Amino acid sequence: MIIDFHVHCFPDALAKRAIHELAERANLYPHSNGTINGTVKHIKDSGVDKFVLLNIATKPKQQRTINDWAISLINDDTVIPFGSIHPFCDDKIEELKRLHNAGIRGIKIHPDYQNFFVDDPCMDCVYEECGKLGMIISFHAGVDLGLSQIVHATPTMIAKAVKKHPGTTFIAAHMGGYWHWDEVLEQLCGINNLYLDTAYCGVTMPVKKAEEIIAAHGADRILMASDMPWEIPSESIKMIKSLNISESDKINIMGGNAEKLLNLI
Repeated sequence: MIIDFHVHCFPDALAKRAIHELAERANLYPHSNGTINGTVKHIKDSGVDKFVLLNIATKPKQQRTINDWAISLINDDTVIPFGSIHPFCDDKIEELKRLHNAGIRGIKIHPDYQNFFVDDPCMDCVYEECGKLGMIISFHAGVDLGLSQIVHATPTMIAKAVKKHPGTTFIAAHMGGYWHWDEVLEQLCGINNLYLDTAYCGVTMPVKKAEEIIAAHGADRILMASDMPWEIPSESIKMIKSLNISESDKINIMGGNAEKLLNLI
């Protein structure tokens, strides 16, 4: 099974506007219309069986609405929805428990859009509770092309947060920190409760640097991810297949590791 661990799409009523605004802000070309149906088509065309939908509550008032949508997708055969927790909501833990009780397997945190630093103690309660509930936390990591002035989740900050909560499973997107890959090698590689995903690295990341990080961190903690609609999954798969690693490692990165992490096997 091939699983894409990092995909974005939106409710039909919001998709057109959201994709247009995000594409203009980051000067990126979207490869889908941002709807569930449009995204599923591109995912399937790339040979991917399932994908993790990463929702982001960029404002406190969006938290419940976005999570309601995630919960509505819980029984979809292709979509594995994650919820989102906003750091400035008063009901963070209650909302986290609601997601867990509904069957949501994890949450997405984007410190740049949510305007906090990833190691801020204000989120310690969420990080710790996720560990108790067995929920995964996926962070945006490194530069965001649409919000690149201040990086709120550098590898050094992520290392501090992750090491503080050893009982929680974290994922640092974009191979641990987009355009911060030397710092990833110094700060993140080897942390046991941390996975790295390949989102938006299929075309932009030097292959040798990817191989270096995989060797240092372990192929068993790398997850194939596209960042769809900003990169099509076939490009992510092509990059992984080009790596100078074993065939079994490639298979695990493209889906085996995700199956284990999500308890699909």
